Amino acid sequence: MSGLRSCFFDHPSAIDWELLREVWSDLRQQMPTMVPSYDYATGLRGPTQWLTPSEFVILEGLWAFHDTHIFSALDLSIYVDTPPDIRLLRRLNRDVINGERGWWDIASFLTYYSGCQRALHDQFVEPGILNANVVVYGERAIHHSVETVLTALEEKVGYM
Repeated sequence: MSGLRSCFFDHPSAIDWELLREVWSDLRQQMPTMVPSYDYATGLRGPTQWLTPSEFVILEGLWAFHDTHIFSALDLSIYVDTPPDIRLLRRLNRDVINGERGWWDIASFLTYYSGCQRALHDQFVEPGILNANVVVYGERAIHHSVETVLTALEEKVGYM
């Protein structure tokens, strides 16, 4: 698909925050909850599925630091800091070369990245680093990040 899609998909307003707060609250109370799946190729929600809580619940996403209600309920927050060139290459590989998102050609990808994704990252994602308990670096070997996270878990919640 060529052309430029709306920046909506990379803006926090794309998230159903009310539903996320409900799901997060259920999981924090150790209650099973229903969550919708998401189809990146169509941009639509898919069927719902049961999510069962466990000892650790991991909330992953670009805007985990964006919503005060959600953020304040985190026991440990981790920010993955990755340089812009690495983020660009990874997205290019995922969205264009591997076609995982199903609708990019190189021209529309580059237009969207430069016109939306980079600016929205700077505005809404990057400030999260200031609130993180732990910062790991996305260009380093994964074992460095794993060690950092495990140490933080041990210190923060007494696990390990």
